[in-house]
This record gives sequence, C-alpha cells and structure tokens, in this order.
Amino acid sequence: MTQDVFRETMTIKSKQVPSVPQTSPFKENKKKQIRDRAKKLQESETTPLLCEGRSENDDTCDGAGATDWEDDQNFAEIVWWKTPSVYWMLPPFFIYAMAVGGVLVPKLNLILYLTCRNYLINKFPSDPNLKLPVISEKNPQCQIPEIQALSVKFTLYMTMVTGIISAFISPKLGAWSDQYGRLRILTIISLGALTADLIIILLAIFPNTLDYRWLLLSSLIDGVCGSFTAGFAITHAYATDCTPHFKRAVAFGYFHASLFLGIAIGPLLAALLVKHTRSLVSAFYAAVSLHFIFMVVVSFIIPESLTKASRSKNQANHVIEANKLPETLISKLNMLRQKFDFISPFRVFFNIDCSSSGDRHINLICLFFIDAIVTGITLSATTVTIYYLSYQYSLSTAEQGVFTSAINICRFCALVFIPRVCHIIFNTYWAYFQSHSFNPLKQQSNCGFDSLDLSIIRSGILFETLGYIGFAAARSSSNFVIAGLVGSIGSIASPTLKCAMTKHVPYDQVGQLLGSMGFLHSLMRVLCPFFLNLIYAVTVGKFPQAVFIVLACCLGTAFLLSLSVKKIVGSLNTNIVHSCDQQPLSHSEASVDDCLTK
Repeated sequence: MTQDVFRETMTIKSKQVPSVPQTSPFKENKKKQIRDRAKKLQESETTPLLCEGRSENDDTCDGAGATDWEDDQNFAEIVWWKTPSVYWMLPPFFIYAMAVGGVLVPKLNLILYLTCRNYLINKFPSDPNLKLPVISEKNPQCQIPEIQALSVKFTLYMTMVTGIISAFISPKLGAWSDQYGRLRILTIISLGALTADLIIILLAIFPNTLDYRWLLLSSLIDGVCGSFTAGFAITHAYATDCTPHFKRAVAFGYFHASLFLGIAIGPLLAALLVKHTRSLVSAFYAAVSLHFIFMVVVSFIIPESLTKASRSKNQANHVIEANKLPETLISKLNMLRQKFDFISPFRVFFNIDCSSSGDRHINLICLFFIDAIVTGITLSATTVTIYYLSYQYSLSTAEQGVFTSAINICRFCALVFIPRVCHIIFNTYWAYFQSHSFNPLKQQSNCGFDSLDLSIIRSGILFETLGYIGFAAARSSSNFVIAGLVGSIGSIASPTLKCAMTKHVPYDQVGQLLGSMGFLHSLMRVLCPFFLNLIYAVTVGKFPQAVFIVLACCLGTAFLLSLSVKKIVGSLNTNIVHSCDQQPLSHSEASVDDCLTK
C-alpha cells in the first residue's frame, strides 16, 4: 500500500514538470539555467502573482498580485545612479520626441514639393517656360486640388507601409522587451528612425537622380523597427516597471507631457532652422543627430528597468509555455509556428478571470478600442491638418511649425496641470466627505478603476470632439487656432486610458498588453489615414472641412463606448471579493491596491 502511494506521488510530481527539449551544446548552460527556473515555477502550487497564502493583515499585495512595491526591494541594494526611474527616461524621451516632431511638418512639405515637381514635369514635359517648385519656399503652382490630392495619397501609401509592418512587429517587440529588457528594444526602434531620415536626406539632395517613390523605403525601414508607436509603448512599459499602481497615472502623464513638449519644441526649432538655412534638409540633419544622442543615452547611461531576475523569470515563463506542446514528430513545427504567431499577444485579453467580476473584462475591451480610436486620430489627423492649413490659408512651413508648436504646448500644459489638480481636488473632497458623513460606498475609495479616471477619460474625449467641430466651422486662421487650443485639452484622456488598462492585467503581462496596444495603434495608423486621406483627397476641391466632421463622429463613438465602462472595486487575480481600507487613500500616501480581504 505504501509503495502504491509513493508511486502515485512520484507520478504526479513527474507530470508537474514539463520536459524541456534538447538544446545545442553552445547554448546548454544558458538553457539549463532557464530550465531550472522554469521547473521551480512549475512545481510551485500557487502562482506568485496571486499573493495567495498571505495573512489578512499583509497589506503588501498589490492589485496585480505582486508585492507592493516589490521592485523597491529589488532596487534597494542598487546604487542610485543604477536604479531605474521615470526621471531617467524622461529627458531622452523628450529628445526622441523632438526628433520625431521636428521632421513632421518638413516631411509633409517635402512630400508636397517632390510630388508637385513630378506632377509638373510629367504634365508639361516640353514646356520651356515651366517653373518648377523651389524647396523651402512658397510655391503657388502647387496649391491646387490635384497636387494636394496626389500628396495626400502618397502620404497615405507611406503611412500604410509603416503602419502595416509595425502592426505585426509591435507585439513581438513588446513581448521581447519583457524577456530581454526595454532599453535594447528602444535602441532598435530609434535606429530605424535614424536610417529612415538618412534616406529622406538623400532624396531631398538628389531629386533629379532618385525618384521620390524611394520614400517608401524609409517607411519600410521605420515599420520593420517598430516605428514611433512601438517606442511609445515600450517607454510606458519602462514606467510601469519602476512605478507602483497609484503613481502610474502621473508617470504616464509625464511621458505624454514630455511627448507633447518635444513635439511642440521640435517643430518650432525646425521652423527656425529652416528659416535660417532656407533648406528643409537641415531639419532632417538635426533629427538624425537627436536620434543618435538618444541611442547613446539609452544604451550606456539609463539603467534597465527589468532586473536580471525579472528577465530570467519571464524567459522561464516563456519556456513553460513553449513546453506545453506535445512531444510528437511535428512539435518542432509547432514551436516554429509559435515563434511567428502574431496573434498570441492578444491572449492577454482572454486570460482574465471573470468569475469575480465580468465588468473587468468588458472594461478592458472597451478601453482598448477607445484608446485605439483616440490614439489613431491623434497620430493620423496631423497630416490632413497640415495640408489643410497649406491649402486653405496658404501658410508656409515656418508658420505651420508655429501652429503645431502652439497646439502641443497647450497639450503639455493640460497634461501637467489638469490631472494633478483633479487628483488634489478629488482626494481633498474624499477625505472631507469621509470625515463628515456616513457613506456605505466609502470603502471604494481609490481602489481599482475609480470614477475619477472615468471622468478624465470622458472629459478629454469631449474636449477633443469640440476641437474638431471648431476646425470644421472655422472660417479664418485665428478661429482655427482657437479651436485647436480647445481640442488640445483632450490630450488628458490618453495617459489615463493606458493607466486604467494596466490595472486590469497581471504585472508580468503589462509589456504584452502595451505591445498589443501598439499593434492596434499601428492598425489604426493604417486605417485612419486611409479613410481620412481618401476623404480629404475626394473633397478637397469641394468641401475640405468634411474630414473634420468625420473625426468628430469617430470621437463621438469613443465617448459612447466610454459610457459602457464601469468602476472596478477590488484587486486582480483573486476570486475573493475585496474592499479597500476605510482610511482615505491619496496618491502620495498609499497604493490603490492596498486592499483587505473581507
């Protein structure tokens, strides 16, 4: 009898440890370390992320299941200049944003110049009096609906090439950043942008030798390296690694503020540089220099946010998932299929345990599509706006740069001040309300996804909708600028959306979540320009304001989706109902996930 029990015990233990396929000799030591860690994780009866087995009074369990704040213990023994922090990443990200924003307006005007030049040469091949456009100057011969439509369509082709490729690359980059670190992926992304700018410089210098369609090659390289959307997602993953839940909204707001400040200062500096040098190419030289500085800083100065233990753990989890395949003759083919499975990152949206609250899963899906609409419009509407300013009001490159800078400076101010003021007012009111009245719902204070996040999201979408309605109604450049300033307040919604989504997934899937968000952003980067540029190309000669009406309708749809999002009370990854401590919680005093089990 004893031998039978012993035999069954050994059989159960053997089933708990998956077999690891044989590796090549030169990788044996590394694979052995990962295999040993995978066995330890597999043999544990409970997942460490669930925080099971902790006492009722242990308030160190955060909403994602990890200890609160577990990374404080991991970084406690590291010297301060090697400790990851959002403040390390903000300055180089600002440089990266300046490089991206600085070439935004010059690139569109360069496309307009090259397209106009090609159109005039093909239409009047033997005209001796043909006046070709001059780069960096106003060219009235290019301000006709036909050339505007051709420029918008070619910009659409470039955007589609970048967007489609980066849509498939971004999730993989997000998953790889979980295993190999955030900084390596950021370096690859910046290298792609640098190479793309170098190709544009060659095309601008030699327009008679190189066909302007080679611009598609720059878009191809940028998309293969993930493009800007993947870089933005990885920086959010970096902030998530070194920021607790109750500070993520502020941290994401800082990154969005740094983004808009960089995009604001970049076009302004580029406009001054172009005006001084009288050449669009100078803006691209400056962008190449900024990308190089960003790569050096990220590679050699900034500390990695994921510790070696965290990366080894994520690699071990990857090995466990890979070893779930059956040991058959086609297992190697299945392994190869998994490596090129671009749909796998979206499993993060279907692995949520909804037994305690089905609202969490509904919220995640709604927030996912709301963020896709808002971010897609933010990334795509700039093209038609710049072309509209050039066509409707005949603004020069420098004037367009000043307009772009003014809008993004307003976005920067909105991101820095409005969320912080809202949190101060909300926390002050909540503390006063708790101390002067009895409310049976007061235990829900700041636990999970609260009403403050919802209010910021809905208000931001509403302001941005009003801005595009103002664009359509404006009949002068001054009214157009006022509408843009009003719509820029809507930028407060985007960081809150990303922060809210990270509260709905486990800690070790945040990189995968943000990578999946980058995937959908890339899809919207293709779909939004496709329809917007097509609408503008068709209506530019009749009713060019139609594109802004379409944008307002899309944001109205996002606002309706936000009405389906509900507050979430309690922590993630547990089937036991949670409530928050009755003491008022503020973002500077306690974590939003410091909950006690009833």
